[in-house]
Amino acid sequence: MIVAGVAGWAIGHHHGSSAEFKVVPGIVYATPSDGTAYLGADQSLNRRPSGDAYSFPPGISWIDADGVIHEGVRPTCVPYYHAVRVKDMEAVSYPIAGGSSGTVLWVQC
Repeated sequence: MIVAGVAGWAIGHHHGSSAEFKVVPGIVYATPSDGTAYLGADQSLNRRPSGDAYSFPPGISWIDADGVIHEGVRPTCVPYYHAVRVKDMEAVSYPIAGGSSGTVLWVQC
């Protein structure tokens, strides 16, 4: 969790005050090497939900139902090759040349 916080701070600091952090429910689709997260849980569960897509790194920090923080292991609530809803996730978006990019910093199952 600390690593995710430091990474978020570094991204926000590097990109100035234009970085935006959000904590919301969402939909995640993960593979062993990467994944995609979509903010907002009001969508149908499918592999291509609408809305902004965020990177979902394979070693992301996560919080289980008991509030225990796990780092360096895949969230058990996000099985590979299935779109699943997560209770909350924090995502940061930041400007890049020609648009914007973003990544999920942590997820709560």
